[in-house]
Amino acid sequence: MDDQERARRRRVWTALSDLFLDTEVRQWMPRMAAEVLAVGYSDDEMRAIWSRELVPEFGPNLMQVAGEWTDLPYDEEGMVARAEGRRTPSGVVVAALAPSIEDQLELVLRIRRALAEAPPSSRDDILNGLEALLRSLLADEQPPTETLAGAVDAWLAEHTAAKPPR
Repeated sequence: MDDQERARRRRVWTALSDLFLDTEVRQWMPRMAAEVLAVGYSDDEMRAIWSRELVPEFGPNLMQVAGEWTDLPYDEEGMVARAEGRRTPSGVVVAALAPSIEDQLELVLRIRRALAEAPPSSRDDILNGLEALLRSLLADEQPPTETLAGAVDAWLAEHTAAKPPR
């Protein structure tokens, strides 16, 4: 992996690692989506990075009784080795966690697709609107990500010219 690709990967690792913290961070999904859009990976590439690099590295934090709440350090060389196929991810970690948190990645990708379809001049308004929506939904409870996705789709349908991305 050359330095430029490593820098792109590092942006993704940093942007999405918060989804593995033992605290509520889903209100920041629009900003995560904007970073993913800026890096330029396709949905399929993002899913591969998620399952081969992010889940094996950060997933164990979600399996701890008292996981990290603020910042997750990571083994960059280990992440690069998995990205290059020199190290395989733990099948146990991926199998145990992937189904329970994959919906969070999918929501980030949905928001990314909506941002990509929007004129650049309206992206900040979309980001701010979606963050406000998610903060209000998460203020008093922790609804499932599926519920948040429905609210995001409805908001996008109302506030953008494009149909909500699927």
